[in-house]
Amino acid sequence: MSDIHITRVSTNLKSPDGGARSYDIGDKTLIKGRNGRGKSAIVQAIALAISGAAEEIGGRAVVSDPALLMTLAHGGGLDGAPLFARVNLSSGEHCQWEASRDGRRIKTPTHIRPSWVVPHSSKEHSPHFPLREVREVLTGSSKAARGRFLSWVCSDLEDATVVKALGGRADMFAKLSGEADTPVVDRLTASIKQADSLARKLRSDGRAQGDLRDKLLGEVGARPPESKVLAARDAVREAEELHEAALRSAGTAHVKARRKLLDDLLGTKRADEQRLRQQQKKLDLSLAALGEEDNGLEAKGSRGAIDALAWGIAEGADFCPICSSTIGRQHVQACHDFYVDKVGESAKVSKRRNDMVNELSRIVRDLGALVRDIAGHERELNDLPATSSTEGEDSSDVTREALAQARAELKSLNDSTTKWLSIDSAKKIAEENMAKAEDFSRYKKDAQDVVKRLLEERVDAYCERVSAFLPKAWEFGVMVSDQGRDVFYYGLYDGDKDARFLRVGLSEAQRVSVLCAMCAVLDEMQPVPLTVLAPEDRGWDSLTLGEVMTAFRAIPQKVLLTSTVMPPETHREGWTIIDLDALHGDAPRVAEVPELPLPSEDSVTSVPALLELPEALRARYAPMSGRTRGGKFRSLRTTLVKTIMADGFKAVRDAFQLYHANFQVDETLTIEEYTVSAANYLVPIEIS
Repeated sequence: MSDIHITRVSTNLKSPDGGARSYDIGDKTLIKGRNGRGKSAIVQAIALAISGAAEEIGGRAVVSDPALLMTLAHGGGLDGAPLFARVNLSSGEHCQWEASRDGRRIKTPTHIRPSWVVPHSSKEHSPHFPLREVREVLTGSSKAARGRFLSWVCSDLEDATVVKALGGRADMFAKLSGEADTPVVDRLTASIKQADSLARKLRSDGRAQGDLRDKLLGEVGARPPESKVLAARDAVREAEELHEAALRSAGTAHVKARRKLLDDLLGTKRADEQRLRQQQKKLDLSLAALGEEDNGLEAKGSRGAIDALAWGIAEGADFCPICSSTIGRQHVQACHDFYVDKVGESAKVSKRRNDMVNELSRIVRDLGALVRDIAGHERELNDLPATSSTEGEDSSDVTREALAQARAELKSLNDSTTKWLSIDSAKKIAEENMAKAEDFSRYKKDAQDVVKRLLEERVDAYCERVSAFLPKAWEFGVMVSDQGRDVFYYGLYDGDKDARFLRVGLSEAQRVSVLCAMCAVLDEMQPVPLTVLAPEDRGWDSLTLGEVMTAFRAIPQKVLLTSTVMPPETHREGWTIIDLDALHGDAPRVAEVPELPLPSEDSVTSVPALLELPEALRARYAPMSGRTRGGKFRSLRTTLVKTIMADGFKAVRDAFQLYHANFQVDETLTIEEYTVSAANYLVPIEIS
């Protein structure tokens, strides 16, 4: 039950001059005023301040888009002044929403609220305005509405009750129901969906296995007996033994040919071995004859003498740079040339020696590899079996063919056996899947029966609680089953005794009253610190409004009603009345139409009493989004503009209002503003 109150609202939404207005709000508040006086602005301001979203803007049920909300600002907010809505709470806290423009750009709105206030989001409605969710659920599919109604009336259901109702199906429920912290009624409906999904999948898999079995049956012949497969295996073993024996017998010629080849190779390689050994011996002798190269003092001395004599020549000295004897420059040059020749001859000898050493190393490597090859061929030659007969050399071809035939027969039998195993497996899987699918289907039916019993047990009590918040003559009812079909209808009972029936075609005033009463019961089940019921204005007559206000005094939530009429004084007790007509003066006076001369009878033409709208403008379309909606919106607006140009603004407005009683706009709108609002109403924006 709501235990926090709204004490005051301040806002400049739809302000004619941009200034703010403030109003005291009671627990039950009626806002009365003529069309265009600002009734909806107060309701939208309260919703915007608390949840960050408001209803019925641009033909959309709930709007949190700042661009659309800024259309409620004076002059569209182009003067830079902020658009704001603020409510003060009895707890001393407040909620405030505010946005403004920076040139053509809309700044990110600021939304100040206590931590316990849950704002509206694209995924979930704010719990402080339950009418939004209830209205969305009840205008959706019958299946979705029935499921949501179940979660409402069974929100206090205990696990033990469901387990007892399911009986032997409780184990299946535990496997399919999901997280244990979810309400048991939601887990029950989730298990039904899961069972249905699994049953469908298993049946599909079972049919696929059946198709596989039929395909394999068309490809394979009779099942081969096990004795035939065993006999084929024995035949293969016998053929392998015969072929091995034939190969041994037929191998003599091969052995002889191999022996001859090895003998020829050994002869050639032994000749190469002798040649390499002779080359090795010759190189050894040549190296010995050449002598050891003096890599010591003599070579170093010769190179040192060359350096000293070269220095003397460069300096032009006529004495010996080595012994300091005065021997003349010619002698110094002769000594230098001697040592240069000596060092050059030594280098030539050293190069010949290096070439011989490298060649000798190559010969040693080749000789080692050749010796290893000879040893290997000798071993292979020694391992060859002795040959003494050529009998049976051609029989191996016959045994080879016989072995191939035996193996082909065994493979054919094994393939056939494998396919039959696949057939048996497919049949078994298909039968198991179908059995499991049937089990899930039985669980689904059993669980649906439990749901049906729960609804039947609780729906009457729920309807009585809803009726307690409605006028005494109204009796609320819900139908969840119709001739065995799962349905969901809600309405008010009409007629007496045998003629009693559930009337679902409610007037707009009755419909919004019923929705508020349903929300009142939901609040008893799932209380929220602050809950506001603010149904849209739906053309109340004075007496019905008074009766509803009297009944709504028992509703635990805060209630805001808007109306163009005032209820009888006897029904106003307990209600705060905001009379906008009294506060802000009478509505703007309509200019008097000058009296026109009556036409003569001859000039009178019979015309329809009310304009017939084009067919495209008669029905409201399902919510759309994206380019599809954009194209439809432009098409409808164009049609509306053409109709106004042809038949006049007032005639079109009157005809449009007849077809669309729920369409409420300010009478001061221009033609352009009216056509935009009407087109938005005809093709609502889909809210994801």
